[in-house]
Amino acid sequence: MISPEQDDMVLRLRREADGLDPVVRPGQIDEVLGWCQTRRGEQRRQQARLWAAAVIVVVAMIGVAVIVGRASTPPERITVAAEVDQWPLRGDLAGDTALLDRAEEVWRASGDRYAPVGPVRALFAQRSPALSVNFLVVVLAGQDANGRTVLGYVTSPVTRGEPDSRRLLVRAEAAVEPGQMAVGFIAARPDPQDASIPDGGSVAFALAAPGVPGIRVTTSLVDHSFTDDRASTEETYWRILPAGVGAWNSTIIVGHADDQQLPTWLAAGVHDPASSPVSLHTADVGLYAQPAPSSALGVGDLVVTPDGVLGVVATADGHVDTALASLASHGRVTTAISAIPGTLTSASGGAVLFIPAGPGEIAEGNRIVLTSTSNSELIVNIGRLTRTDAGWRVERMANTDATTAIAVDRD
Repeated sequence: MISPEQDDMVLRLRREADGLDPVVRPGQIDEVLGWCQTRRGEQRRQQARLWAAAVIVVVAMIGVAVIVGRASTPPERITVAAEVDQWPLRGDLAGDTALLDRAEEVWRASGDRYAPVGPVRALFAQRSPALSVNFLVVVLAGQDANGRTVLGYVTSPVTRGEPDSRRLLVRAEAAVEPGQMAVGFIAARPDPQDASIPDGGSVAFALAAPGVPGIRVTTSLVDHSFTDDRASTEETYWRILPAGVGAWNSTIIVGHADDQQLPTWLAAGVHDPASSPVSLHTADVGLYAQPAPSSALGVGDLVVTPDGVLGVVATADGHVDTALASLASHGRVTTAISAIPGTLTSASGGAVLFIPAGPGEIAEGNRIVLTSTSNSELIVNIGRLTRTDAGWRVERMANTDATTAIAVDRD
């Protein structure tokens, strides 16, 4: 939630930026505005804490004679609901029962594979802060026909003006795991009802469990952070991210300390390539992917972690071809930033080399990405380049020790 004065500040900043017509990379203005909103919120909370501290000191001085000798009581610990569908209803629009009823009707009528068959609970309802485009989100929880806890993210169409709560659509949906600390989605492909999104960016939203601040979304598709790398005090995350950022190359992070951070998969948009979580195990002949119950795994699916692609499903029993050199037959291989096309070839010692097939300058550490030829939104990292005497060697970016991954239909 942002205050009215923050809304005014963001709108003034956006008008000034539009008038200056700056040269920026995709999504940069939204990132700066998001940082400004976070800083303003933190400043206000800091001021409130200072006033609260002053009051506490005065009260302590007045009441010290009264409280001496009493046993101290430890502060109440914040407990988090173990199940997502038991989270309390939150958000500025939580009291709009007509909106919540319409959102439930839209989700039930969608007929999608995660559509609920029983009771539905609303978990969140709110308009986005001022971004380059705006939308409202209603998060709903229910059970699908297979008894899984599922979430539906019902939103308004993306607009440059005020979101229309009378026009709703299913933006994303997914099954959730017990004890999940955060939920969210990235929709890489727009809905036909959406207004044009600047630079073709992706719509992202995430919600932390009650009492769990410090939520953010990270992606391996860009080489910079979407935050100032300090722990957020908000329970929600709203962004228009650069084009190509999707649920298959991103993750939600909650928690402050490095050893307490909990990564969580995001839901993909309903118009995005179909994706579902898989478990991984190794056998004598290599890596195997096992789909979740009631999910399917197809030959040719990409098996990816948030860092990059592990391989391609080669057989119906889930065997994954992890050879980097074979990836070029499953999409277009280019450098990430300059889009220099190339091929991958095996070299001595098990190395894989990137052979440029077009003009442009390549530098040490450049990323190589795979883009689906049929779904341009589906982009995943292959590896980073290291200069050697033999040429540009590719160092795989995906976590080869991962026990879970995402299977994405590249077609």
